[in-house]
Amino acid sequence: MTTGGDDRCHCAARWGLRLDHQLGVEDAALPGRLRSIGRGDVTWYLAERPGRAESDYLRARFDPTGGWLEDLAPDGASFVAHRHPMHVALSFPIVLARPGRVSIATIAFLADRQRVALVHHGDVRGLNALFERVETRAVDLPVGVASVLVAILDLVVRAGRMVVEQYGSQVDDVVALLQARDASGYASDLTALQAEIERARRTLRCSARVMGRVLAHLSKGEFGALGESPFVRERLLAYDRELEELGARLTAAERRYQRARESLDSAIQRGLAGFAFAVATVALALLLAPTTLIASVSADEWIRYAAAALLAALPAIATLWSLWRAR
Repeated sequence: MTTGGDDRCHCAARWGLRLDHQLGVEDAALPGRLRSIGRGDVTWYLAERPGRAESDYLRARFDPTGGWLEDLAPDGASFVAHRHPMHVALSFPIVLARPGRVSIATIAFLADRQRVALVHHGDVRGLNALFERVETRAVDLPVGVASVLVAILDLVVRAGRMVVEQYGSQVDDVVALLQARDASGYASDLTALQAEIERARRTLRCSARVMGRVLAHLSKGEFGALGESPFVRERLLAYDRELEELGARLTAAERRYQRARESLDSAIQRGLAGFAFAVATVALALLLAPTTLIASVSADEWIRYAAAALLAALPAIATLWSLWRAR
């Protein structure tokens, strides 16, 4: 038995998402939010928003000595843990795209030689579908740890793609509004969009860190047969690269948004400066009008020269004043 490990990363997110449906109970001895099915020598569990009873049930089977499963709460730290090559636990947030909204949930994957558990807090329909595929045998899905882990991480990456595409189209709309100088009244919405993009980017970054830890354990041979499959390693490396790319795309979208905001702010400042110049010109002209009249009827040559100099200096004075006001 190899020495266990526990890698954690704290990723802030918003929880308490709605649940569209509840699963039925397969075994009367199971807590209400836990479902199980046997396939060969492996028992599968699905826990949807588990409470205390469900967490205690899973802990008694996967971690009877305590320590691992304390972080199955929805606001707990993300982690990758193992005690021997066939005893693996993952927990991390996942960002989900839904029509008109983006939400964040948590998922956990627990496995030993005889059990596999899929746990989620939130509306993660992909995990339910994965469990139902095993239950109905609609797809020839192996019950090995490697295939299940790949399926879960594939779900994470596909969800990330949808989120980036959704935010990308929203940013395009926002940039078009800003470039058309038609963003008045949208300031609070734009600020909220920027905050959502940053939250999604943090979540994707956390998922990428978990992926990196899994790859590190695989490279050390700490996950046993899970790391011996070239297919698994290639898929995980591809997922890792794509998660990094998705984060970069979100960063690029946020920068485009920021540049458009700065362009609009600059245009507003230029408009204010022009307005201030016009006001200053009119004000100075009104102030100098009496002097001009006096100079026109005065026989003193120096008065005429002074009035002409003031009128000549009027544009320069107005320009300096407007620039000072537009700082």
